[in-house]
Amino acid sequence: MTDPRQVVRSALVYTICLPLAAVLGYYLADPMDFTSFLVLGTVFLILLIPILLNWHQPLLILSWHTLAVVPFLPGRPPMRLALTCVSIIIILLVYALDRRQKPILVPSVTWALVYLSAVIVVTYVLTGGAGFGFIGSEVGGGSRYVALAGAILGFFALSAKPIPPEKALLYTGYFFLGGLTLALSSAVALVPDWLRWVYYIFPVERSTLFAPSPTGLQVGRMYGVATASLCGLCYMTARYGLRGIFDIRRPWRLVIALTLTVGVAFGGYRSFVLLAALILAIQFYLEGFLKWRYLPLWITIAGLFISLLPISHKLPYQVQRSLAWIPWLGLEQVREDARLSTQWRLELWQRVLVDVPRYFWLGKGYAINVRDLEFAQFRRFDPVRGQGELTPGELAELAGDYHNGPLSVIVPLGVWGAIGVLWFWYASWRILLRNYRYGPPELRTLNTFLLALFCARVIHFMVVFGAFYAEFYYFTGLVAFSIAVNRGLAVAQEAPRAQTAIPAEPAAALSPAPVRPVPVRM
Repeated sequence: MTDPRQVVRSALVYTICLPLAAVLGYYLADPMDFTSFLVLGTVFLILLIPILLNWHQPLLILSWHTLAVVPFLPGRPPMRLALTCVSIIIILLVYALDRRQKPILVPSVTWALVYLSAVIVVTYVLTGGAGFGFIGSEVGGGSRYVALAGAILGFFALSAKPIPPEKALLYTGYFFLGGLTLALSSAVALVPDWLRWVYYIFPVERSTLFAPSPTGLQVGRMYGVATASLCGLCYMTARYGLRGIFDIRRPWRLVIALTLTVGVAFGGYRSFVLLAALILAIQFYLEGFLKWRYLPLWITIAGLFISLLPISHKLPYQVQRSLAWIPWLGLEQVREDARLSTQWRLELWQRVLVDVPRYFWLGKGYAINVRDLEFAQFRRFDPVRGQGELTPGELAELAGDYHNGPLSVIVPLGVWGAIGVLWFWYASWRILLRNYRYGPPELRTLNTFLLALFCARVIHFMVVFGAFYAEFYYFTGLVAFSIAVNRGLAVAQEAPRAQTAIPAEPAAALSPAPVRPVPVRM
């Protein structure tokens, strides 16, 4: 007698599995073809559906600061962007099937992002749009609009589902430690050939291994090491706080934190060191260390920095480059290199400031001419026309990278974009402040650090360095994670009202009334 289950299994094998295996085998014959990548990626995504349905939020949190990209899609978009689209689709489907699964929405931030999205769309339309250079178009800049859309949609995807309280610290590790993959971009020279395939997923384009300095030196600056160390330092502070890091009963925490701090300095970027210093300074303030009783601690830290001055010229070049903003520290050549780097940025800002009134009401947009940019990068001195090579500042201006936060907002998006960013920052700051004040006691350390990190990033963006289209996802992800881990917006708990004591009645009033005998009739 034939088993019906066996018949169904055989039918599935012959009607689905065997034809699918034949099709996949055909495309695997030429795996580097774009169509093969697309078909294999689609099949792989279908097989991942059960995993994505259950784990799309932790996977999105893990990918938020990671370096991973989707290699088989055009332009190799970040893994964060692909998982954002998947999470949005799953959230909408779940809500359509079960209205009780309503996403978390905080109106103050939601309306700010809706307004900012409208400004971006209107600017895109009125400035003629933008293209994608990787598909043959001579007009680029479309990827910057996609990055901004991904940052905004990522906020709603990451904050839609509350994080269980017992998994808050685990998800904190996902959120920050995913950035450790950035160190792979700086380790490309150490990876053996048989392992180089990993760079299809973790590219090295963001790693400035040997960046020519204004003085002509070949500086070994390691972007990946600096950013990975900064992410690790953020996790240590979010997990333990400064009080936990300086706990003498657990000295390994301080050793790890100091090692990560040195890693930030080894990157060779002054902006990363300043950002780390801002985070720790605000964290010191929020944890209550700026008091007279902690004066010996501050004197000790200041003494350590002063002790570096006599031996600063012996430090590695990257460390001297990172600390070049401190007077009298390091070699004169290093300080001159840093001074020239600052000078071309100041000259760039002066040239761009002239265009601010022109793009005040309607921004310039993000469209760039890819061919002109490629020609400018390879241009050499022409004695006939009197044209020379473009300076780093001129190349950055042509590419729309102004190395300045306020200019990266108001020039492409105009004053309306600046209003939207300020609105979003103010609403986000209020959320983080309320979660810091009224959040659950077990999340006090985490909420303190999230507020410190947000304030430090805003100051860093406004004063030190900023690129709006590339860094906006830092802000949206930070606020969304705070909303998810606090299960929305924390509300102040009212103190229980003291019950009014009822005055005791006199004993006479409490004594029972005398019972009179009832006469019985015979």
